[in-house]
Amino acid sequence: MATQVTTWTEFVNAFVSNSITEIDIMNDLDCNEDLPTAQIRAGTTKTISGNYHTIWNLSTGAVVNAYLINADGRSITWSKVNFNNIYRNESYPVFHGYSNPIIFNDCTFVAKCPDRLFDIATLNRCAVTFTGSSHVSPFLGVTANYCWIKYEHKRNINNTNPEFTYLNTCYLEGKITTDLSSYSSAFDFSYSIDSCVINVETDLPVHLSSNSDTTRPVTVYNTDKISNYTGSLSFVKGVTDTQMKDASYLSSVGFNIIV
Repeated sequence: MATQVTTWTEFVNAFVSNSITEIDIMNDLDCNEDLPTAQIRAGTTKTISGNYHTIWNLSTGAVVNAYLINADGRSITWSKVNFNNIYRNESYPVFHGYSNPIIFNDCTFVAKCPDRLFDIATLNRCAVTFTGSSHVSPFLGVTANYCWIKYEHKRNINNTNPEFTYLNTCYLEGKITTDLSSYSSAFDFSYSIDSCVINVETDLPVHLSSNSDTTRPVTVYNTDKISNYTGSLSFVKGVTDTQMKDASYLSSVGFNIIV
């Protein structure tokens, strides 16, 4: 039987327990009640049901030079949890999956952090708003399926590391910049990409994917916002801002959309 929690402190106690494997969140939780001053490590495998409740103000009450919520190699699944106002000063990810990806199903996130929000994670049907990152690869190690993602960040190293590991049927918007005086390395949005809309603004040199499998479904990107696309994959189609809003046109270039 699942352990029911109604406060943030109760949740943390259940998460670090080595005997509790199922957690039911029965109320909105506010981390300001007891801000973490050390890493929160999973005691064992966990299935967490949020019941569409919100976890507010996930942050730290003291400097925590480590991952904040660490799966510690355990299998962790979060479902139907809304995370609002995640904030970190430290340059460490918030969620860390290590050998097993943390799975998030039907979750939402609003976060501002200098590092990655997720380190080794799978997002299914999630909505993410993420700003403040100055990490070279803010979503490396992340697989996203049927997600809406808005993010803004500055690439701080001139290299080819991708933004994501795998994108499937996702919509991306936002902005990518750099503080470097010059940036010459073309990077991927994702190692593999299927049936996505890339509406991100950047003038840095980019591919959309380095996976050259020509049988993959068409992905489209906004040519008015991505001015330095250097890729040549046949399943990646550039469309203007106006064309991106035209379902019939998107269908005509092979994008999977109902008209």
